[in-house]
Amino acid sequence: MAGSGDSDSRIPPGTRLNGIYIVERRIAVGGMGEIYAGRAAETGVPVAIKMIRPELAADPNVIALFRREALALHQLRHEAIVAYYVFSIDPALNAAYLAMEFVPGRSLSDMVREGPLGFEFVRILQKRVAAGLHAAHKAGLVHRDVSSDNILLPDGDPARAKIIDFGIAKNKLDKSTIIGDGFAGKNSYISPEQLGMFGGEVSAKSDVYSLGLVLAEALLGRKIDMGGNLAEVVAKRESPPDLTGVDRRMLPLLREMLDPDPERRPAMDDVATREVTGLTPAEALARDATIAQEISRRAVIGQNPSPPPQKTRPALVVGGSALAAALIAAIGYMAWSNAGSGPAPRAGEPLTTQAQPPTLSGSSAAAQEEQNRARERAEAAERQRQADLAAAEQRRTAQQQAEAAERQRQADLAAAEQRRIAQQQAETAERQRQADLAAAEQRRAAQEQAAAAERQRQADLAALAAAEQRRSDQARDEQAQRDREAERLRLASQAIAEQQRQARERAEQADRVERERRASELETQRRLESEAEAARRPPQLASRGDAASPLPGMRDCTQCPELVTIPEGVMRMGSNRDPSERPIRPVTVKPFVMSRYPVTVGQWRECVRAGGCPDLGGGDDRRPVNNVSADDAARYVAWLSKATGRSYRLPSEAEWEYAARAGTETRYWWGEEFSEDHAACRKCGASHADPLPVGQFKPNAFGLFDMTGSVGQWVSDCWHRDYRGAPRDASSWGPGRCREQVVRGGSWTSDPADQTVTSRSFYDPSVRHPSYGLRVVRGL
Repeated sequence: MAGSGDSDSRIPPGTRLNGIYIVERRIAVGGMGEIYAGRAAETGVPVAIKMIRPELAADPNVIALFRREALALHQLRHEAIVAYYVFSIDPALNAAYLAMEFVPGRSLSDMVREGPLGFEFVRILQKRVAAGLHAAHKAGLVHRDVSSDNILLPDGDPARAKIIDFGIAKNKLDKSTIIGDGFAGKNSYISPEQLGMFGGEVSAKSDVYSLGLVLAEALLGRKIDMGGNLAEVVAKRESPPDLTGVDRRMLPLLREMLDPDPERRPAMDDVATREVTGLTPAEALARDATIAQEISRRAVIGQNPSPPPQKTRPALVVGGSALAAALIAAIGYMAWSNAGSGPAPRAGEPLTTQAQPPTLSGSSAAAQEEQNRARERAEAAERQRQADLAAAEQRRTAQQQAEAAERQRQADLAAAEQRRIAQQQAETAERQRQADLAAAEQRRAAQEQAAAAERQRQADLAALAAAEQRRSDQARDEQAQRDREAERLRLASQAIAEQQRQARERAEQADRVERERRASELETQRRLESEAEAARRPPQLASRGDAASPLPGMRDCTQCPELVTIPEGVMRMGSNRDPSERPIRPVTVKPFVMSRYPVTVGQWRECVRAGGCPDLGGGDDRRPVNNVSADDAARYVAWLSKATGRSYRLPSEAEWEYAARAGTETRYWWGEEFSEDHAACRKCGASHADPLPVGQFKPNAFGLFDMTGSVGQWVSDCWHRDYRGAPRDASSWGPGRCREQVVRGGSWTSDPADQTVTSRSFYDPSVRHPSYGLRVVRGL
């Protein structure tokens, strides 16, 4: 909530609310409303007035939020909780407001921004705030938004701290809430169970966790990092937060309060009464033993004939028990007596001693007497301290009673004002009722006069209506006849269209069967022709990026893909036609072996039978397998490597483009323009639901079939939006597991522009795509 001046205040200074409160100035602006400083009109008592923004006033949830805060504060009476006066709606402004105690001072968050606040400050704050929250818990209320913003410190005094903003508090007996049982409050202070963790039950232990974060923040002078986005916020609450730098005396308590499991956190009343000393029980016993030994040593100090060198000792600080205070006072008195000069220190003052030659007779009786006097002085000091505490308690009780009386008086004033408003509203309602009765009588007389005229008019209209009805019935009958005729024609047209569709399907089925038969017969012949053609082509220089003549095919097993050797060479990879294909760069490619065709359904089925691959459905064994994810492709490669003992893999993106170019530098390996004689495409002739069997078109110069227009082919590279920084040795461009993996070659469903040898695409490697398959490579 940000501070603000009066220049743009919605409520001008001097405005009276229900005649009870006078607005003086705006002091803060928040997302839901504004807070004004004001005073009671009759007594001048300062008040804080929280007012809802007008654009939110129509929202019943917002009004309910204000009422919830008023109800929560009304149920609580504790010196550490801001006092509630009244919740009302001003009829003149039509504005809801909440009047409460005005607390001058700063918020804890403001003070923390200036640096750490120190152990003693935080220890006092711990007891004060925990006591207030414990009172709320006893009343059945869980604050749910404990933060340094919601703790005010009058004059910066932690002993007078006040808890504010119970707007999202939840009554444990009320199952309904305004903003839900779960995520309520601020990310930096939210407890694990408010995020649904550890059972998700919000309880008083949730406030214990949030208070622990507030106390750690005050000790460190900064908030503990509890996460930014929701994922980090949840992760930070799976284990205790990092308390590095926190005063060690507070560590045991804070570790208990910040345990992620609410069942292991202390109760709020335990936090309110816990004495934080930083001493273990063993350390406390050792301290008391040291004090006792010091008393015994001082009792016989007169027997020491030679004085020690003169020095100053620091004060002994004790933890707070009356016995320890008495022992310290006794030591102090003896040190004063042995020193021989100066007044005895008062109980509780730091003790500084200077060793002097002993002046006592050495009598143990005298030493005992001196010890008794010191104890009496300590006991007198303790009695005085107890009297001071009792007086302070009486003053505190009187102040509480005065505050309670003021709250009751304010409540009585508010109730009287509400009764006056209710009476005014009742009188206004009665006057309105009488006026309504008179108006109703006038309307009745006018209605009777109008009724007679209306009856005549209705009689006149009846004849016209009858004639109109006859015309309407006739028109409706004619339209119904036309509709029936149109429906008959539509059904006849549908029947004809269905017959034509079935005929087309039969023709297409026959054509598909015939094409597949012809393709099967021509497959071997075309393969032999392409191999012969490749064999006749003279070898070309690798330094020019041209492909050498393909070698005859080979297989590592009967059902393995047929392989072709790809010679080494250099190519200019990429193009300037699309930003993703830039910049063009030279790439050196070592020789490797690539499958002559995309992996077929039959070859994939062998992997399925062996349990290495998922079953992607049936179909013609000669078709390229499709609907393959990159993860599926990796499983096939792993199975094939294990089955053959050879190291198979997916080609790199550079290896694929080098093999697809086959020594050319044109858009397609056959030229600059797309040709339906070399590849299938989405707009080429008859459409197909599945890819054509492999080997239906001519191979390229390396003897590779279906590099484009068959199935999109996964490569091993991760997707990068251009080639800047890409390898120049044809290796795969990672790193490791890809979020998006590259696909090359287009498919039978792609447009010609997406089937060039340089065209690039990408997809999620874990998701199957109906037009994606694979081609494999291995080393020589």
